[in-house]
Amino acid sequence: MRVPLRGNSWRLLLPAALLFVLLCLAASAPAKDLEEKLHSTQGKLSHVRDSQSALAATIAEQNHAIDSMIGEVSALRQRQAAVESELSAKHDEAAGRQASSGAGPGPAPSRAGSVARAPRRDL
Repeated sequence: MRVPLRGNSWRLLLPAALLFVLLCLAASAPAKDLEEKLHSTQGKLSHVRDSQSALAATIAEQNHAIDSMIGEVSALRQRQAAVESELSAKHDEAAGRQASSGAGPGPAPSRAGSVARAPRRDL
């Protein structure tokens, strides 16, 4: 059984319907805000990942350069040890010749023009 609506009933129903529509629109606004926030956060995350990739590439290049320098230092240290050994052998040879010539323990041989060695620092 249907009750016919009178003029006063329509006046009450219309504001209620408008209120319902407004509430539905207001409820969709936070969803849009959340979606915008999600897109913004995803953009920031993408930027961070790009930066991470660039930094990883830079670090890899620098590690390669450091490894190369370590190899060069090692080769130079080996060369230095060989030269020091050769120099020591030459000094021993010169001292042996001086002793066999009978010169005795005279003044030490002059080292004019020789290069002073810096103390060796092992890393």
